[in-house]
Formats: sequence, C-alpha cells, structure tokens
Amino acid sequence: MERIRTIEHAGKEILVFDYGGLDPDGYRQLMKDVIRTLSFRPPASVRTVTIVKGTRFGVGAADDIKAYSAAVRPYVRASAVVGLSALQRVIFHAVRPFLSSTLETFGSVEDAAAWLSQQ
Repeated sequence: MERIRTIEHAGKEILVFDYGGLDPDGYRQLMKDVIRTLSFRPPASVRTVTIVKGTRFGVGAADDIKAYSAAVRPYVRASAVVGLSALQRVIFHAVRPFLSSTLETFGSVEDAAAWLSQQ
C-alpha cells in the first residue's frame, strides 16, 4: 500500500498521507517522507488528507505532531484528518492551536476530498 498518494476530486489534486495502523517508528518515518514530498511543492498549494485510523501514537506524539505541522504548514492550502479515535481526538485538540488554520476532521476520505476540493 502506498502511504503517500495522489487522488483527484472535482478537478483538484489532493495528497493522501496514510498513517493508518502505523506504530510510533512508522509514523515518525512517514512524517519525514511527507515533509520531503511537500518541500518540492509551491507554498500554500497543497490540499491534504491525513488518515490516522489505527495509528499507535507513542510518548512525545504531541511534540512530534507540532514539529511536523510547523514543517508542512508553508506548503498546505487546506488539510483534512480522517479516522480519529477517541484518544486521538484528545491529542488532536491539544495540538490544534499549532496546526493549520484550514483543517477539518471527517469520517471518510470521500467526505474530506469533497470539502478540500472547495478550498
């Protein structure tokens, strides 16, 4: 399965980052790969969907997410998160002030893509 892929919705390109089921080492490596991928894009040009269903966050996850968000923020136009568990929602709300201002949560990639295509 490709962890970084491109989809299209309503003529808009959307990058999908699939963290689903990853352990802490896996999601940290994918964060590095995502940052590298986005660094080749123009500023404020990318629409993203981040899938987190089943991701196992470790100690320091909030700090990891804050650092990751600071690194990708210049490239992101709008973001959506899909698959938050109850515990992930707690972490999400704790780091929300550090994330992109144009960020929403959704239950499915399809719903997220529909919203992102309007951004």
